[in-house]
Amino acid sequence: MIQRNGIYYLMWSEGGWTGPDYSVAYAMGPSPVGPFKPMGKILSQDFRIARGAGHHSVVQVPGTDEWVIAYHRRPLNEQQGERRQLALDRMEFNPDGTIKPVVMTNDGVAPRPIARRAH
Repeated sequence: MIQRNGIYYLMWSEGGWTGPDYSVAYAMGPSPVGPFKPMGKILSQDFRIARGAGHHSVVQVPGTDEWVIAYHRRPLNEQQGERRQLALDRMEFNPDGTIKPVVMTNDGVAPRPIARRAH
């Protein structure tokens, strides 16, 4: 679950984790306990990049409105469901607060230093 601009986003993986239908969906709500409105999938396989995308986590780049989704996916040339790779891609929002479908890439996100805060 993440919170952004007063909206809570509950996210989960759907489908069989070894199959091509593995994906990430989400719901939106006004508080951490809901009520939540299911919004659909934001991450599904892309036959140009990989299959079976799911089992994710989301992080916000500190001090920004930039978000990164980390997830497992299966390379196109891999047939065994349990053989996966870790991917990091951008997760972006529409002006109404809904999440845009995540675009799988082969490049991922660029590394960036995070400033240390004084204690």
